Amino acid sequence: MDGIKPWQLAIIIIGLVGGIGLVVWNVMGKDQIRRPDSILLMDVVTGDRFVADVSGRKSVFIPEKNPETGKYTLVIIHKEDDGSWSARGVETVQDIPLEDFKAISGEKHTIAHPSDTKTKRLRRK
Repeated sequence: MDGIKPWQLAIIIIGLVGGIGLVVWNVMGKDQIRRPDSILLMDVVTGDRFVADVSGRKSVFIPEKNPETGKYTLVIIHKEDDGSWSARGVETVQDIPLEDFKAISGEKHTIAHPSDTKTKRLRRK
């Protein structure tokens, strides 16, 4: 045993400096990605909007089941910068003909037309 060699010492020091740097970066970093606490959903047939709570470990499956109709017709929507609405997950809706999608338009079925009714809370069991 000749003791520690210089290259081994260099690797240990680089590892320690790198580890300390990562800890400082994580503690001091302000641009952390936050998960939303809720997601806005819309029924592709009626345009009715629902808010789903996804805080903690709660999740939403797309399409989500509309509690009023019992059909899986709820997809995610969000408002664009220009004020229009867009939909995601429309292609996952099955067992309903495309011509019944009254609240969706566009070549790729991504333009949403939410109704003027009040947004409802999605209550799941």
